[in-house]
Amino acid sequence: MNETDLLHAFIARAPYVLPDVRVFRRNIINATATAKGRTWRVRNGVAGQADAYALVKGGMHIEIETKAATGRLEAEQRNWRSFCGSFDVPYLELRAEKDESPETTVKRWVGELEDKVFHRPAAADVGRFVASYARDGITVDAADMPAFERVAEVLKGTPW
Repeated sequence: MNETDLLHAFIARAPYVLPDVRVFRRNIINATATAKGRTWRVRNGVAGQADAYALVKGGMHIEIETKAATGRLEAEQRNWRSFCGSFDVPYLELRAEKDESPETTVKRWVGELEDKVFHRPAAADVGRFVASYARDGITVDAADMPAFERVAEVLKGTPW
């Protein structure tokens, strides 16, 4: 299954698991159109915009970029991710894993969206948390923490 098919399956599955969330595909158009002997340029969207976005009941908006296992973010997509960060817009990069079944990928992606909606930190966020303390000269030894939940509790509600 390619990235587009995974995105469509994700969009279809999300509202069944997360009834207060709707995911919409964003179509970027940059084409030439011809009609009645006239030709013109048709553009819609901004280069690099995320593949989709989620609207959560109550007003939350999340930008969603999807990638196949071997896919990479293009420069424009990295710029869009930075723009979202500078405007405090939640951004979620969903990546398929090598040899992962499409069903497993979509289920995991919906779980990652759920974590973002409910502000649950991912493992990478915990790493950033520990790294930020290290930059301030504070040592945090993950082995001293009884469980990941301890770190998650500390980070609860922290916007990443």
